[in-house]
Amino acid sequence: MKSATLQKTSKRPKSDDVVGQLRDQIIRGLQPSARLATFNEMEESYGVSRAVLREAVNQLKRDGFIYAVDRQGLYVAERPPHLSRFGMVFPNNPSHREWPRFYTALQHEATGIQQERGDISFSSYHDVAVEQSDGLAKLIKDAQAHRLAGLLLMPGSHPLGQTGPLASIDIPKIYVCGATEVGRTPSIGTDEIQMCDRMIEWLRGQGRQRVAVVAMWGNSEAQRAYLNEKKVPHRPHWVQTVGRDNIADVRKVIALLMDYPADQRPDGLIVLDDNLTEHAVGGLLECNLKIGQDIDVIAHCNWPWPVASPAPIQRVGFHARHVLSHGLRAIELLRQGNTLRTDMVVVPALFEEQMNQPFDSHSFESVERRNDRLSPAVSDL
Repeated sequence: MKSATLQKTSKRPKSDDVVGQLRDQIIRGLQPSARLATFNEMEESYGVSRAVLREAVNQLKRDGFIYAVDRQGLYVAERPPHLSRFGMVFPNNPSHREWPRFYTALQHEATGIQQERGDISFSSYHDVAVEQSDGLAKLIKDAQAHRLAGLLLMPGSHPLGQTGPLASIDIPKIYVCGATEVGRTPSIGTDEIQMCDRMIEWLRGQGRQRVAVVAMWGNSEAQRAYLNEKKVPHRPHWVQTVGRDNIADVRKVIALLMDYPADQRPDGLIVLDDNLTEHAVGGLLECNLKIGQDIDVIAHCNWPWPVASPAPIQRVGFHARHVLSHGLRAIELLRQGNTLRTDMVVVPALFEEQMNQPFDSHSFESVERRNDRLSPAVSDL
């Protein structure tokens, strides 16, 4: 008897309809390793030819939903993509001049998690902020075909999840450094104020009395106000910002900042973005300053991927794995139909010696769990 539920259109291949039907069965309840119907049973159910069925089955194999065992049949994959594959969505690409090291650290850590665990995978989608880019087209196609368990959207790609092409697709979306006040939730943030507090505290511990700051873009007036609030000795023009398209210019900025007599120039330097670190340190060395003696430097870092430095500096920053772990847990909870107890989790700033300390990976836990069975893929991250 032919199935009355098979949806066919004049423009789509018949195999696409079969793919959709089988995929929906898997997503809506078939457990990993469950056996599927035989070809004979599917021929009868769907009313299509064996050739159409084989085309559909091959597509589901390529997508990672099913596998075949010779002379035994078809089975649901142990790790189908809608449970184990996570998308990382980037507005640009690693060769772009404004690509931040934060993204590189996240990709490195994703690779590490994937290799260590073996039961989850990550896919990166680049240039999604570029209209009609290949990365955006692939992202939309994979999301529509349920080839992803959820998405981690980076700054610059957030609008895609709210009003863009992903808005209508039912898939968990996590906003990295998202703005909760405009509905970009759930979000994973970084505690920038805590990082700055720790930088100031460390410089004070070194006995430094005159502090300068170099940053990437940002609000220099807000940064000056912060220094005033913390009663940090500085001059207003010692807070300087540069753009991502001319980060090497920070060397020139450093030369100007240090153009004072030894007892009047900055003796402490805060670098608020690790993309500036090597240029800031290089600028100090070009001024013939001895770091650790004439001046101390504390720089932002994306752990565990610090920027190499030719001189001893202190580092404090955020662990990329913490960001990913929170994101994966939030995706799993949402996929299970749970309601999260918070709209945002904030990752703390850490010194290097604190990197391997245990952290609370359960901050996104739900108010009321509708399903206590978390998949092995993320339950113990």
